[in-house]
Parts: sequence; C-alpha cells; structure tokens
Amino acid sequence: AQSIGKVQEELFSAKRLGVLMEGFEVDHLHVHVWPAYSTADFEVHNADHNPDPAVMDATAVKLRAALRAAGHHEAVPAD
Repeated sequence: AQSIGKVQEELFSAKRLGVLMEGFEVDHLHVHVWPAYSTADFEVHNADHNPDPAVMDATAVKLRAALRAAGHHEAVPAD
C-alpha cells in the first residue's frame, strides 16, 4: 500500500492518500489506496460508482508504468 500510495501521490499530485482495508463485502482482505485532495474524498457516497471504463483503463496504464519506473517491475502485472 505504501509503494502504491507514493506513486499515486506523485502521479496524481495528491495532497494526501486514503487507505481502506476491507474484508466483509468479499471473502478475502484487500486494501484500497486512493489519491485524496480534500476530506470529501473520504466520503463513500462521493465515490464515482460508474466510472468511464476508458478513463479507468488509461489510468491503470499510467499507474502500472509509474510503478515500474519506481522499481516495482516484478510486482506489476502486464498491461
């Protein structure tokens, strides 16, 4: 989470980062890490529940490239 957060902070010029560990809605633990610009970014009802798939795909490509550039090649899945 810390490695991904550092990359997101730089890539998205985020003032802060949000981290949420979740395990009740799914049958395993996973960690959400997101860039935050204000306290409003921590309100669940403010989340975009229908993001544009093209924007999500483009963001994923940028994030994977930034993680590789930060030295995390072995942990980054192929595009």
